[in-house]
Amino acid sequence: MKQVRIQEIVDLITKEGYVSTDALASHFKVSPQTIRRDLEILDQQGIVVKMYGGATLVNNDPVKGGSDLSFFSFTPSADNLEEKSAIVKKSMDFIQDGNTIALDIGSTTRLMGQELSRKNNLVIITKDMLLATALHNHPTNRVYLLGGFIGASGCTSGEFIAEFLENVSRIDVFFMSTDGVTVNEGFTNNYAGVEAYRSLLLPLAMKRVALADHTKIGKIGFYRTCGLTDVDHIITDSKVNPNDVKEIREAGADIIVA
Repeated sequence: MKQVRIQEIVDLITKEGYVSTDALASHFKVSPQTIRRDLEILDQQGIVVKMYGGATLVNNDPVKGGSDLSFFSFTPSADNLEEKSAIVKKSMDFIQDGNTIALDIGSTTRLMGQELSRKNNLVIITKDMLLATALHNHPTNRVYLLGGFIGASGCTSGEFIAEFLENVSRIDVFFMSTDGVTVNEGFTNNYAGVEAYRSLLLPLAMKRVALADHTKIGKIGFYRTCGLTDVDHIITDSKVNPNDVKEIREAGADIIVA
């Protein structure tokens, strides 16, 4: 059990870049002291670096060498690029000039940059530093990069995100990523750290749009995000199994094939 927990700690830190001791203790339902001992083992093995209140990856540590922007690649994964591009173009139907939108992290949302540049007077909220950098010089759009620790993925994490969102009155559209979509389990993903961000944005948004290419439909991740009908629309691509589309629609969800 301990080795399983330690491996999952590594997975979470790899995904988020930084995870606090308290968050890990809450997630695994163990004491902070137990987590500190786990982190000490990983630190001694050279896998993570213990910091005040948590841990990060070795190559994110400013003292041990750090990482710069050359470590990141803004080019999204080439996997299903054509299908994801179709999803992004369809997602623009849900954005009007002057909207406030929030973007989840993921390869599909990173593709939204060029399409968003064609809109005006948007307020864009993101925790993806590279996406924010690509969008920030638009003449009329405003970009808010949520504060926190910058992880290996180029995205921020930490309590500052919650503090910022507590002061946001409403979001017109939240574009949510996912690792799996099924009728019974709803939306799921494979990394617990991502759920905190989504749980803050889902109730704030007037409209919730899930972006899920065909490889995500019918798959089940380890952690549950929300139920199938807790989002307003699902956008997928033309390679999706028609039977899956039919089943999702019969369950009361709106799924759009781009």
